[in-house]
Amino acid sequence: MKKRAGFTLIEIIIAMVVLGIIISIAIPQYQAQFEKMRGAEARNICLQAYAGYQRLVAEGEEISPAKPAGNWTRLGMMDPNLNPNRYFNYSFQGSPFLTWIIAERLTNTSLRIRFRVSDAKFQNTPPY
Repeated sequence: MKKRAGFTLIEIIIAMVVLGIIISIAIPQYQAQFEKMRGAEARNICLQAYAGYQRLVAEGEEISPAKPAGNWTRLGMMDPNLNPNRYFNYSFQGSPFLTWIIAERLTNTSLRIRFRVSDAKFQNTPPY
């Protein structure tokens, strides 16, 4: 009898099961890393705005969240809300002067990153 080259049905099924297990472990890890990247984007924007805020304070100026037009430009950066690929909506909060920079998730408004400009602290930060 000749030996046949190829795989048996059992070998193919075992390979598919092993592949399924590996994928079921890898996908949640990938999604967690993706969420960390998104959080890093918000943190970078908050820290850039903080650097601009510190410059304005050193020059004796303040930002009023009640009049948001041009605040991003005054901070020396482009308005991050103009980026069509963003994951967060960014806004200013405080009265009468800037107290918080808020990054609020577009798809789930319960997820917010708050950055206090007085002491450069993040609050209500998701676990990433």
